[in-house]
Amino acid sequence: MLLSLCIPNFNGEQNIARAIQSCKNINLAASDFEILVIDNCSNDDSVNIVRSLKNEFPNLRLVINEQNIGRVENWNRCFELAKGKYVTFLSTNDEVHPYTNVMKYLNTLEQYPEVSLLMTDVYYNHTDHQWIYPNYKMEAIIDVKSYIQKTFFENLEFFSLGILEQCFFKVDIIRKNHLRLSDEIPRTTDRVFIHQVIKHGNGSFIYISELFCKWNLDGSRFHYNAHNKAPDFDLFWGNEFKANMKILLAEGYNEKEIFEIFLAHRYYYEFRKNSGDQVPETRQLERYEYFLKNEIEKRGINISYENVIHRLIQKL
Repeated sequence: MLLSLCIPNFNGEQNIARAIQSCKNINLAASDFEILVIDNCSNDDSVNIVRSLKNEFPNLRLVINEQNIGRVENWNRCFELAKGKYVTFLSTNDEVHPYTNVMKYLNTLEQYPEVSLLMTDVYYNHTDHQWIYPNYKMEAIIDVKSYIQKTFFENLEFFSLGILEQCFFKVDIIRKNHLRLSDEIPRTTDRVFIHQVIKHGNGSFIYISELFCKWNLDGSRFHYNAHNKAPDFDLFWGNEFKANMKILLAEGYNEKEIFEIFLAHRYYYEFRKNSGDQVPETRQLERYEYFLKNEIEKRGINISYENVIHRLIQKL
């Protein structure tokens, strides 16, 4: 089997039928992919909804956990139980985009066996705005170290490694190296995991500027508390800090460089806030700066604010 499209579920009755129905947009024969729903002890009607769709989707497989193992651990279980050579994810909130070309993505991965994942664009659908990211409008094999230098340090884009729902993973790389998502950073664990998967391949990934997932933000989504107008500080900035530290330390950057770029990032979003931007990164900035400076003091790091301003000016 080529692909396992995994839908981890907990109380997803509101949207899970829409998510499964959107799998009709996958241009593979039903025998070439499975729709794997792993239910984490839901107490709503979502399991019955999935069962009602089995006749319509013969490649739909339902697994029900014996106990609730947590949101992130349920993602790991998807990798453990997947029958496909490749794995991708779809949240119950989300939809497979109608213009996707999954056959092309898998054929491309087959051509480059040393590469461990392929990344696509995502259509982000928030209540007040929509956008496509990263939307580089190209197809390329990208070295991850150069990519992080460009996106983190030059563009101040710490989210550039993306989310599970925009990646197609080679399962054997993950199983052979015992790679797992961590519930220590529940909102940003996917970017750390994506980085680890790339590094355990040949250090590069395939990027194709086409849409696979429509990512919908509503009140039932875990991320809602990080993206709404009064975000949870630890869920947003705490998770940002921990994930980005893990990635940058793994790439060999020292703590002085990392905290200087973190401060430049903080001041950049102050500029955006003063320009009227209301993205989540513009909230609780004073508290985040206090948090960063406390970490700098604890670690005894001598920050060069000249470097911080240089990074900020470079971005602006």
